[in-house]
Amino acid sequence: MNASRDMATRYVNCYARRYDDRWQAVCLDFDLMVEGSSFEEVKEAINAAVISYIEDALEEEREDARRLLNRRAPLFTRIAWTWPFIMSALFGRRKDGNDSSIGFAITCHA
Repeated sequence: MNASRDMATRYVNCYARRYDDRWQAVCLDFDLMVEGSSFEEVKEAINAAVISYIEDALEEEREDARRLLNRRAPLFTRIAWTWPFIMSALFGRRKDGNDSSIGFAITCHA
């Protein structure tokens, strides 16, 4: 497969959430998840996971690569991870400023 011919800039949606002293981050557009001890750590790890996933997918045959690059997290997972942002949009941010969910986009070429 000619990867350079099919490459385009794309943004993927990622979310990070703190659970006690650990952080998890997920890329809902490729159904990838990482865990770490800080937001910065999981943000870097999910970025690396996305890059690696895309590179591996582009090495596959055209139809398999297309399927892998269009793989999404299951609906329930998407809802569970985006729910805090939906609630925040409807009811506002927490008054104590202690939000433990962060949404961000990663720029990638796929």
